Amino acid sequence: MSRTMKNVPMCVVNIGFHCELLMPADKGMKLVALLQESLLVKTDYASSSRSKYIPGEVPEVNFTSVRADQIVMPMTVSTSRRPKGPLLLEQS
Repeated sequence: MSRTMKNVPMCVVNIGFHCELLMPADKGMKLVALLQESLLVKTDYASSSRSKYIPGEVPEVNFTSVRADQIVMPMTVSTSRRPKGPLLLEQS
């Protein structure tokens, strides 16, 4: 995330019962709009040499707005994807 969580409205998008995603609210609204046009699929690996996909139901998707004081970052999670400095290699 390029923006800090404190100055950006945040949300949690739930996809079914197995996936909860924390993200900026504007991106969460776009994700929900895209997922509402999708279908869950089952993959049939046994029918031939190529996988076949069997469409099912529309996934259950929920959008929840989140206040900044509801977000508690564990010490082991970094909010940026880039390292803060150069990576150093150790020689053995």
